[in-house]
Amino acid sequence: MDGELLATDTARFATLKKLVDIDLADRREWFGRAERNRTERFKRTNTKKPVYEGAPNLVDPIIDDLVRELKQPCVTLLWQAPRLAQFIGLDETGVANAETAEAAFDFHLRHTCKTRSRISQIVDDELTFGFGLAKLVEVAGRGSLEVPEFVPVSPLSVCVPTATGEVAAAERVCQMMRYTASEFRRAVTANGWDAAAAAALLKALAEKKSATGTPADIAADRGEARARYRDGALPDSHPTLNLWEVFYETGDLGRRVCVLCPDMPEVAPLSDRPWTWVARVGVEKEPPVRPWPFVQFRNEDSAGYYNTRGLPEIIEVDQKEASTYRTTRAIAIDFAGKPFLQGQKRSTPFRFRAGEFLDGMEIVWAKNPGVDHVYQQDYSRNLAMKRVGSPPRARSRAWPARSSARPRPRSTP
Repeated sequence: MDGELLATDTARFATLKKLVDIDLADRREWFGRAERNRTERFKRTNTKKPVYEGAPNLVDPIIDDLVRELKQPCVTLLWQAPRLAQFIGLDETGVANAETAEAAFDFHLRHTCKTRSRISQIVDDELTFGFGLAKLVEVAGRGSLEVPEFVPVSPLSVCVPTATGEVAAAERVCQMMRYTASEFRRAVTANGWDAAAAAALLKALAEKKSATGTPADIAADRGEARARYRDGALPDSHPTLNLWEVFYETGDLGRRVCVLCPDMPEVAPLSDRPWTWVARVGVEKEPPVRPWPFVQFRNEDSAGYYNTRGLPEIIEVDQKEASTYRTTRAIAIDFAGKPFLQGQKRSTPFRFRAGEFLDGMEIVWAKNPGVDHVYQQDYSRNLAMKRVGSPPRARSRAWPARSSARPRPRSTP
């Protein structure tokens, strides 16, 4: 099948890595804009250089203020819902116990998981980068039963082809992850990854070879940093291993998921398994298509996975305008608070203090700034608030009523 990956082809992993590399190169413009969004949000100076040495160079933090103002209403509105989960029964038993199942899972989300903090992180990413991502995972519960949960994933760490409309319809989805040696060993045991491939990667990591990434790799698109810190990342001196978890389509055996190290393509993948549901015996002849375990929460309702803007991109100009007026006013105050001397220059420096001999010189005070700069600064801030909408509008568009990647509901007798 020309142009498609086949599960029976042993060379598909090299092809898959090339395809993901192309996806990363294609999204370079979006990745640069996303990093710039975070920089604009936590900006500390208005311009790179002040007007003069020691001059005020202030920023009016409109972006950060609006993100914090809009985030909490979004989270609070969702948290006040009667039920955080919806259960749909597929047979008589499921329908009869739907309300009980909803109540049980609602208790699980509210009191067992860190649901509120995770939702808050997703909304923060949505407002900053244009969209947030949640990943469906399964954790071990009582009696070794798998319990569904979700975790926030940085949009920078998930890559899809740029022509993707919705993440549910993506041809492939790659999540970029980093592990230290100890974290990697625990992940190998927990996920049942290939022991021989894991040993080869650990050996390379211990020798600080290509598995840790070259300087060129570090400068390239490798997803989100492990240690997020405001407009950048904290130093992480521990050597880490780059891994890709790639969900992809095959032409013969349907959807699959593999885990590989992009820095060591010669090493076999750690895992490669089908990504399918189990067909219900006597009810389904074929198992239904299992959706990718990612849900995208968009800040703008527009077509295209990457075609949604965050607050920094929308009101960047307004923040610059307000920051300019604030800086101008601060410079005027700086001049007004530092008097000038008029007259012939003396051989000895003049010291501003009470009782100092002027010796024919005259102190000149600059005029205090008026209120025009304050009005213009407030106007720019109010205009930025109008661009992103009022809090009720922002809350209504933050979370969709239904998600395309929720777990397939099943009822058990």
